[in-house]
Amino acid sequence: TIRTSRFGDEIIAMADLSVRQELTYLVEELTHTGIQSLDEGKMKALKALCKRSVANVRTTYEQVMLQLAEDHSEVRLSAFQVSSELFERSHAFRELLLSDFHEFIKLVTGTEIDSPLPPPKAAAAQLREKSLFTIKSWREKFGEGYPKLVLGYNHLKLNKKVN
Repeated sequence: TIRTSRFGDEIIAMADLSVRQELTYLVEELTHTGIQSLDEGKMKALKALCKRSVANVRTTYEQVMLQLAEDHSEVRLSAFQVSSELFERSHAFRELLLSDFHEFIKLVTGTEIDSPLPPPKAAAAQLREKSLFTIKSWREKFGEGYPKLVLGYNHLKLNKKVN
């Protein structure tokens, strides 16, 4: 017989907090380097933690969205790269991102008049180019299973006149 005690629940809660802190740390480390490519070791560690539970995916998604809202295009570019890798591998991450797809599009493409991409200009241009290309490839790869993805892509193509 396994006994659960208040002490045991506290250990589990502390472990969960520790994992959330590790996820937050990894996302911040990945997005604040100022380099063009993501640290492979940190990205591997992040993906391993995300594989453990949907709760970890949710925490990672929330942290990535916080980084995408930063007023710096290099940070946003790195956060976009993290989101792109996780989108390709995780249904749970896709569901979370697509639940707020309009906000994601606004933060990575700068297509809204009232929300241009922040400086530096070179990183903003690269972010816009990569994000539009990636959203198109996601639509081609995942569109059938995700109607919100198709709608978001069509909105960009038809209303924002981007290819």
